[in-house]
Amino acid sequence: MDKRKTYTMTGITEYALPDIYGYIRKHQARHFVFKFSAMEIYNESVRDLLSVDNTPLRLLDDTERGTIVEKLTEEILRDWSHVIHLLSICEAQRQIGETSLNEMSLRSHQIIRLTIESCSRDFLGRDNASTLTAAVNFVDLAGSERASQSLSAGTRLKEGCRINRSLLTVGTIIRRLRDWLFQRRIWHLT
Repeated sequence: MDKRKTYTMTGITEYALPDIYGYIRKHQARHFVFKFSAMEIYNESVRDLLSVDNTPLRLLDDTERGTIVEKLTEEILRDWSHVIHLLSICEAQRQIGETSLNEMSLRSHQIIRLTIESCSRDFLGRDNASTLTAAVNFVDLAGSERASQSLSAGTRLKEGCRINRSLLTVGTIIRRLRDWLFQRRIWHLT
């Protein structure tokens, strides 16, 4: 299977986490909670990669938190081996299918979300404790396909069409964001 991009995403995730854990070790004055969730988008349905239940999940708009995925499993990370275990579960759960170009082709997009919450240890457990929350999303997009090259038919053709449509949507969003930033003369995001 040609999974170079997926291996790269896994590598980025595995290299980023030790840096985050290193930061946490250096800042002992704060209490940290590190959470992990993972989902895939397959044929325009969102599915929890940490659950054996294949029921599509609903997307909800929350005025304070933005778009959330209803009933998405969120694991509190214990240690590095727990991270590796969860990543292996995600890899095993992803949709894979055979095409004429690739006998094991990833048929879905994957999003791994890491959420870090922290508060001062001095205020831990108090009502007036303020918690800082940050999140990072690692996104592995399925590759685009040409039906004429992959000789797709039936289910594989339908999957390929949906993959291509979603990639087109991502490209449109990026272009619109770029144009919006350019109009406002914002050259970088902080």
